[in-house]
Amino acid sequence: MVSERTSIDWYCAPRPDSEPLFGKLLDPKGGSFAIAPSRNSHVIQRYIENTNVLETRFTDVAGNGFTVIDFAPCFEQYRWMYRPTMLIRIVHLLNGAPQLIASCQPVRGWSKQLLKPQRGNSHLDFPGLSDELRLTTTMPLTYLLDGAPVVVTQPIYFAFTWGIPVQDDLPSVCESFLQKTIQHWRDWVKHCSI
Repeated sequence: MVSERTSIDWYCAPRPDSEPLFGKLLDPKGGSFAIAPSRNSHVIQRYIENTNVLETRFTDVAGNGFTVIDFAPCFEQYRWMYRPTMLIRIVHLLNGAPQLIASCQPVRGWSKQLLKPQRGNSHLDFPGLSDELRLTTTMPLTYLLDGAPVVVTQPIYFAFTWGIPVQDDLPSVCESFLQKTIQHWRDWVKHCSI
């Protein structure tokens, strides 16, 4: 569940009936994964046409703006449906020099105990669960961990994974998965009787 301000406030992994990693929807201490502008901004949120890919646009009073694309990869690969336990978030610059603040604070299910991140080269690991939980990003980790504003000058990529992390070039993987997921949903819609 992605809020209007692009905070992921409900997410269970590895299955939909697992305990929540993000549960802010039910409790402010339940954990979330937020990407928000550092200044008050106008928000427009919509699904990309005929897909299950969410796009949120932020524009401040000075005209600075960025967009956040949120999706769970889903597409056919080698004749099988590929649905990794993964959330991908992509930030694109729209205008000016907007600043964003990101924070990723998963919790240990219903106990709501925050999982402490372990810093890697371009990722954060959250140990203590039954499988590997990782956030891989192109955002400077110092800004992410400190909750400090960062200026959006180029795309920023986030892959939140359970089990198998992204080990290839993150921007390439995210952009490829986005295009394949959009195509999957558009092909699916073509076969609906509505």
